[in-house]
Amino acid sequence: MTEAPSATPAPGVVRTILRQPNLRRVVPAAFIGSAGTAANPIALAFAMLSAGHSTFWVSVSVATNLVVTAGLLPVGGVLADRLSRRRLLVSCQVTSGLTQASLGTVVLVGEPTVGTFVIAAVITGASAAVFSPTFGSSIPTLVAGTPSLQNGNALLRMAINLGLTVGGPVSGVLIPFVGAGWIIVGDGLTFLLSAVLLAGIVLPRRTEDTRASFWREAMLGFAFVRDRPWLLRGSLTFGIVYGCEAGSLPVLGPAVLHGMRDGAWIWGVAMGCAMAGSVLAGILMVRSSRALTLRGLFGILPMFALFPAMLASGSAAIPVLFLAALVAAGALEVAEVGWFATVQEQVPDSILSRVSSVDSLVNSALTPIFAIITGILVSHLAVPVVALVISAVTVLATGAMWLSSDNRFETGRRRVTA
Repeated sequence: MTEAPSATPAPGVVRTILRQPNLRRVVPAAFIGSAGTAANPIALAFAMLSAGHSTFWVSVSVATNLVVTAGLLPVGGVLADRLSRRRLLVSCQVTSGLTQASLGTVVLVGEPTVGTFVIAAVITGASAAVFSPTFGSSIPTLVAGTPSLQNGNALLRMAINLGLTVGGPVSGVLIPFVGAGWIIVGDGLTFLLSAVLLAGIVLPRRTEDTRASFWREAMLGFAFVRDRPWLLRGSLTFGIVYGCEAGSLPVLGPAVLHGMRDGAWIWGVAMGCAMAGSVLAGILMVRSSRALTLRGLFGILPMFALFPAMLASGSAAIPVLFLAALVAAGALEVAEVGWFATVQEQVPDSILSRVSSVDSLVNSALTPIFAIITGILVSHLAVPVVALVISAVTVLATGAMWLSSDNRFETGRRRVTA
């Protein structure tokens, strides 16, 4: 294992990162793309409702997009390990951009059917399934000139989080004035602008080999994860935490605060605090030169349990809830940056896209399950009890991973190339 670096911030890290030509393009591309992504679900929902479609069909459209994305992630991983990653990144953004711009135009000039929205959801979901592992596996090359993978990953995630923070509120503010159709068209333009920026990045030329069995290539990604216990356990642990974050909290928050005076405002502020925590943690990780060990990474993650635990207190500790949201999201962000850097270091580039797609698939698969289970529990148990159960699940899962981890790996220090 490499020698542990100092804990002091690396001088000039941000300036060093921004000197990289690739990052000068990919950072704004990440911000612009994520802003459009955050704005799109809000605009789509209002567009469908305005066209006379029920909330059931809104949920069908959203679910279709998520299912297609999750189901095609392994396919995207194989394509990214076989073909030119730059071409795939640009093609995916152009496909999503033209799809959204076309859908927005239909919304503006006519009355789109449910089928129109579902077809768009399928196309953009498939595009996202290819883009995600391709982008993830390109990061080690994109940040090659930076002090560490950790710093580069943190900068890209900070750009994404800022985009997500801006996109949703801007969409909500503009829809009453310009209509949902123009927001959807604008989302398409953000994808196209992102494609223009990504077209200028430089990635190593890859030998495009399509002779091997596609199915066999896809299964190699699953086998790689299965044969490395630290990778499999880590993916499952993050899947549980993401299930609590994206599956349980959206159910628990409104359930706890519903009927309370200013409950919606309180939940909105809590979500804002969570986004602020992610951004602040990203700034810290961009400037930090301390490498997290695998055990240290999972030693931070249990702090996420503070958020659901404080929800259990109801109105008794609203300021503490805001602080818990900030700390929990910050801890999750630090752990995510460390995890992504570790995977990028320890997995050879030749199979990195497929492994990233499997990791993303495992991460996302538990979210709908947690949402359903939380909804069932809330209907049968007191909401504070359910919140404490979710908090306990987070602590137990992350604690078990911490106990089974060791200090073999440090994030952001080295890269496996074969």
